[in-house]
Amino acid sequence: MEDKKFEVCVERMNRIQTFFVCMVVILVAYGISAFLERVAGIKVKGEIILLFLVAIICFLLAKFEKFFPTTEILEVVFDADQVTFIRRKRKRSIFYRDIKEVEKMMIINRYHSDKGYYRVKIKAKGCTYAMYSGEDSNARLDFAEVGLSKIYAEFQNRDVKCC
Repeated sequence: MEDKKFEVCVERMNRIQTFFVCMVVILVAYGISAFLERVAGIKVKGEIILLFLVAIICFLLAKFEKFFPTTEILEVVFDADQVTFIRRKRKRSIFYRDIKEVEKMMIINRYHSDKGYYRVKIKAKGCTYAMYSGEDSNARLDFAEVGLSKIYAEFQNRDVKCC
């Protein structure tokens, strides 16, 4: 079978970065509280400063949303014996023989109450790789209309168990 290459729009997953930023904001809030009490003698609870910092961060994120993209381009290369996922400088290769199954799912939750938000999950020996559709979920697209469908169809063409 010939090598194929796809570029799809997927959602960024920055769980570690988000956790790190939250921890830094919490530490900064309590640090400011301790600094004000020690230097100026003003006693302000850390929770109040934390609430103030969160409000400022939310305002700035809403104002400058274009500088914080929530999607990115994922390059997927299907070779003879493996599939390679490339996001910016990160590469991840999974051999077909290690893949147990590829699962597609439409996600419906309190944020996405209708069709249009999908996930493709690759279950392999010792690891799992998940991709979320980066298209606008308000467009209510069918699975065949999103970029992840190309990847799922290629796994089916390569005789990988898909469900």
